[in-house]
Amino acid sequence: YRVLKAIETYADPGDLARNILKQILVEVRKQISQAEIPLPASISAEQLRAILIQYLSRASLGMGPQAVTYSLLRVFNRRTATFGDVTSAPPTTADAPAGRVADIECKDREGVIRLAVCVTQRLDRPKLDDELEKCRLRSVSKVQFVAHEIAVEIQDAYQKATQQGIDVTITRLEDFVLILTALLNGQMRRELLDEICRVLREWGGNSAEMEFKEALRSILRRA
Repeated sequence: YRVLKAIETYADPGDLARNILKQILVEVRKQISQAEIPLPASISAEQLRAILIQYLSRASLGMGPQAVTYSLLRVFNRRTATFGDVTSAPPTTADAPAGRVADIECKDREGVIRLAVCVTQRLDRPKLDDELEKCRLRSVSKVQFVAHEIAVEIQDAYQKATQQGIDVTITRLEDFVLILTALLNGQMRRELLDEICRVLREWGGNSAEMEFKEALRSILRRA
């Protein structure tokens, strides 16, 4: 009532009303994104694959693929303790100024990078050469490339990396997701969905999290 009264008595009610409506929509969107989605007791591997593939099919300026890859590695590492820590930062943060060698870094307990993970839309020769050079300069001997599109000749890429003393793996994003999610049990799949939401909320706010939850709702609705 107070809001409506303020609009009616304002000198330019149309302008004020538009601004208030925008703010109301922002708040509604925030509430929707923060609403918990009731997850079933068990999420099948097929449901998880469908959720991730539907979500990753959207354009997200690199945030979606990196957030999913990072979350997968974090959940897997929490259960296996393969690395001391798995770290990353939003894709809008440049690697060099931030002191990182790759999008995702898997480190041992002394903080030494044991695996550098580069997540990219398109892996071409300039991108490959640039990432390998960064790793060589930082003495990182193991690198994984995860890409939507692979535009390099695989054998040539492996040969070039070997010549520099770097152990390289090149994987399409969808293949990486399918392989790793197949290794997760039901509890880990639920844990992964929560982790992706957390990472997206931290990196891109409510709107980024809501985009993922929309894919989540869409697939679970069919169950």
